[in-house]
Amino acid sequence: MTVKERLHQIVDEMSDTEAATTLERLAARRADPLARLLDTAPEDDEPLTDEEAMAIRQGYDELDAGKGVSLDELQRRLG
Repeated sequence: MTVKERLHQIVDEMSDTEAATTLERLAARRADPLARLLDTAPEDDEPLTDEEAMAIRQGYDELDAGKGVSLDELQRRLG
């Protein structure tokens, strides 16, 4: 299945409300110059440093240990 075929399938499965919301978000994103810049920016292809790889591993270890914070909790803490 091609990407466009999969996209058509997803759209066909949406309610009218979901489709309208998605269309609004896509239109807003296309109109946003920063979003367009980020969408067209080249992929970061620099290899991770040892420190970056260790920080990523530490983050996953903390999540596995239940030390993560939900988005709701983070928003509550930040006010």
